[in-house]
Amino acid sequence: MAAGPRFRAGRGLMAALRPTPGPWRSAFLLRPAAPASVVAEQRSDDRWRWPLALGCLGLILYLLLSDNLLVTLGIPYNVPRGAFPFKIHPGSYCIALGFLLLLRGNPWQRLVRLFRLSPPLTALALVTTAIMFYALAQFGASGAGFFVDTWLAPALLGLIVLQAP
Repeated sequence: MAAGPRFRAGRGLMAALRPTPGPWRSAFLLRPAAPASVVAEQRSDDRWRWPLALGCLGLILYLLLSDNLLVTLGIPYNVPRGAFPFKIHPGSYCIALGFLLLLRGNPWQRLVRLFRLSPPLTALALVTTAIMFYALAQFGASGAGFFVDTWLAPALLGLIVLQAP
């Protein structure tokens, strides 16, 4: 079956159906262009650099420091004895510090902005924090490090990455 003149010369159906972008906008642009005042404000606001660097450092520490390596280095991370601060991975500390740096200034205003930016991720972080405090009050510090490393640190890292331009 011969194709019609529309599909000759290497043009497929998808190319024919794709809208042509205007001269001022790239086809790969995911967000609409921001006004000039917002762009100038974002350039002057460098609050995201240190939180992003600490979040990346925390992720690298998660990948490089295994449970057994921490125990070998003398940190009782996954052994039955040991204090609660030792049960939290060092990468979680970096991510939490980066998130605290992200909230500097007016933390309540920043939390509202983060909630508007990503309601599910912010809700995950808040609910995990509430459950962790409940578990601390009800059962003690024996399993609370699990909540920090498994649920809270990835949610905080996601919020840090969402704030980066």
